[in-house]
Amino acid sequence: MFIFQSTIKVSRFVHFLLILSFILPFFKTGCNSEKATEEVTDNKVGDSSELIDSLTLKSDVEESSSAIKLDTTQKEFNNENMDESVSRNLALKSRIFKMLLYPEENTFTGLGAVVDRTPYITFFALNLAFLLLFSSFITKCFMPQIDIQLVFYEGIALFFLLIAYDWYWLVSLLIGYKICCFLAILQFGYDIFQLVKSRKNNV
Repeated sequence: MFIFQSTIKVSRFVHFLLILSFILPFFKTGCNSEKATEEVTDNKVGDSSELIDSLTLKSDVEESSSAIKLDTTQKEFNNENMDESVSRNLALKSRIFKMLLYPEENTFTGLGAVVDRTPYITFFALNLAFLLLFSSFITKCFMPQIDIQLVFYEGIALFFLLIAYDWYWLVSLLIGYKICCFLAILQFGYDIFQLVKSRKNNV
């Protein structure tokens, strides 16, 4: 009995560290302010007015380019939703799919909405991972030992965590995300090992 108690305490400690790792820096976005600062520093010898003019011009060009890209992306997204959604394409191929996913024009069923949002799962995968990890940690604090349901939730949370970095606007991963993934893998592996070990002892 003491062995099981010490096992769950170690698992709780690692799980607690895993939750804490979410306050570390995870991602770095594509911000060009640092590059602009470096360019100004390197070119101090040149004419300051020319630098200001060039940076202003560059900023205006970047802003207009970003606005064009955003507008184009939004139009493409709207067109894709209206004309090339997964539910609509499936509904055109089969009456069964039409009834289940897209019964009427511009009308999705609940299942159809789920199907259409599945390709965008990486956008909210980190939220799901955190909720699963936090809820399983709270549950673990009130349980005498590790069970298969906890391990199942931890496995799903690990999956969501590993796919959460695949966002189009991210430039690089930071140390916090890597630490979190390492702790999640360690947590999942440790709990599986202890679960198998306890079942063998009970047989």
